Amino acid sequence: MLIHLILGAGNWGQGATDSTPEFKAAVLKHKDLIKTIDTAALYPLPAPGASEKVIGELGYARERFDVNTKALFRMEGGCYNAKDVEESVVKSLGSLEVKKVNVLYAHAPDRKTPVAEQARAFHEQFLKERIAALGVANLDAGMLGEWIKVADEEGLVKPTVYQGQYNILCRAHEDSVMPIVRQNGMTFMAYSPLAGGFLSGIATFSSAPNLIGTRFEHTDNNMKFGPFYKYWYDKPSMHEAVKILKSKSEEFGIDLADIAIRWLVNHSELKDGDGVIVGPDTVEELEKCVDAYKAGPLPGGLVEAIERLQVIVREDAKVVVQF
Repeated sequence: MLIHLILGAGNWGQGATDSTPEFKAAVLKHKDLIKTIDTAALYPLPAPGASEKVIGELGYARERFDVNTKALFRMEGGCYNAKDVEESVVKSLGSLEVKKVNVLYAHAPDRKTPVAEQARAFHEQFLKERIAALGVANLDAGMLGEWIKVADEEGLVKPTVYQGQYNILCRAHEDSVMPIVRQNGMTFMAYSPLAGGFLSGIATFSSAPNLIGTRFEHTDNNMKFGPFYKYWYDKPSMHEAVKILKSKSEEFGIDLADIAIRWLVNHSELKDGDGVIVGPDTVEELEKCVDAYKAGPLPGGLVEAIERLQVIVREDAKVVVQF
């Protein structure tokens, strides 16, 4: 068993290349490698639900891809009660054109609904055979532990998959959530391997005009996850780390994006059965992700340099995983 490469569909449904039959044809070329599509009822942020509709209309499930999604989350909370979870799952199944999803996640911490009530709501969907497995995403260690404890005590379906942000710059989960994941036999799915594109160097080395249309565009209403990623990564420590990594990239002749994916697959705390979720927008980006995944370990000197970056970014990385 290997670390899986998973195709993230968070931006699908906005008329871009990744929502076309041509992009699907490119994905099908790598079906021996990419077997799972990951999305959420909330995606994409400018048009919630559109991603699931694209996945359904393009027939990914009919091509025997596993499809994972997340119950609709609201930032104000109060969304993971039995009624709202039921409504979300029924709508998702219709949009995805499936009778059952592979993994249904609780997308983020609902701090208004008691954890026990949330656990029961998702268990109900499991009993109705609408989900093959339960996952949770972005929960802190305390809430994850409480959910597992409730499930054990009440005989409810336990989460078997955890999805969290994890990359060269954001490794806070290694000391908090990952020990619980391992102790309970769960798998870890790492999203944002490029830190929302920050690890490409675009936010560090580009001028403001070149950031238009990216997550790091200088505007208050950037809906491409921009407000979050700018808040998480647009900080002096993160820029310093990218500058150091860029110099090492040039020294070893390896692209920044390739370094990010190769580190996750070959040198991180991910284990067999875990996964890396990539979100290419174009066929070219898809091919680069696949090539990086297959490329093997990084040179030892580069890995050592990446480890030293933690001294610079560790404190700011803690904020990235706080929801």
